[in-house]
Amino acid sequence: MFASFYPLRWLTQAVAGDAIEVASLTPKGAEPHDSELEIAQVSALGQADLLVTLGGFQAPVDQAVEASPPAAVLDVGPIVGIENEDPHFWLDPTRLARAAEPIAEALTKADPAGQAGYAERAVAVAAQLEELDQELAAGLAPFEDSYLVTTHAAFNYFGERYKLNQLAVAGIDPEAEPTPARLAQVKQQLEGLPVKTIFFEEFASPKTAEALAADLGLGTGRLDPAETDNGGDYPTIMRENLAVLEEGLVRP
Repeated sequence: MFASFYPLRWLTQAVAGDAIEVASLTPKGAEPHDSELEIAQVSALGQADLLVTLGGFQAPVDQAVEASPPAAVLDVGPIVGIENEDPHFWLDPTRLARAAEPIAEALTKADPAGQAGYAERAVAVAAQLEELDQELAAGLAPFEDSYLVTTHAAFNYFGERYKLNQLAVAGIDPEAEPTPARLAQVKQQLEGLPVKTIFFEEFASPKTAEALAADLGLGTGRLDPAETDNGGDYPTIMRENLAVLEEGLVRP
């Protein structure tokens, strides 16, 4: 069994249970945006019973599926409701939870004998994600309509769910550098807003956030977009993000 990158591997493993190993096509510590597949991975993919993936997010994975298709592919994109070509749905735990039952159904097709266990674990992990969502909602409720200023536009779904206004310095690509004109525009916007923190990502350079914060007399904070396997787990990452946001956001 394979999943294309960390959040999908975490969820698929939770549904599959300990008896099945779900491997990620994105190496530990690597960014899914720019990781390449090794020849051995492509070959192994062709022997796999199932790949859980997000179509269009990782071109090398899409190409590998065409070159060496597994027995079954589950694309979660239509299930979780991708909007405006923004792939970061998993930062809304309720959207990630939508994929639990379809993953259980896909696993059952590959292994009918395990149906009851897959179904039971899918319900359990969906409940776990619902509890996480409630914690995030309660923690962020005092900051409703606050501005979440990020260097990378990864937190649209998160902002929609928890009523935060994301203001992104650059676009969806975490490696993209904003133009001088865009930086000037953001500086002008921020000068009139109740903001004290510029947030940057766990595995991206903090230079843009630090330079912008220095110009405006603001602080910086580090958020984890939860797309990379860093040795933790998804709920822990999201709770750590909550703590950072509670410290760095300004109540309206």
